[in-house]
Amino acid sequence: MSETFLSGVEGIEIIEKISSKKKDKEVYSDEFVKKIKSAEEDIKKGNTTKLNPNDIWGSIL
Repeated sequence: MSETFLSGVEGIEIIEKISSKKKDKEVYSDEFVKKIKSAEEDIKKGNTTKLNPNDIWGSIL
């Protein structure tokens, strides 16, 4: 049966599937992950700035 299936085939390509966990680890640098975790901690502590959508510049300045 394999002879019938592979007749006329010159080669077989093997493709490795990358798991999402491995892929995510490669996408984000350690420095970036550290910044995000730090920002999340700041939010939990209440260290945030609230902006008035009707007066953004007034909220910042």
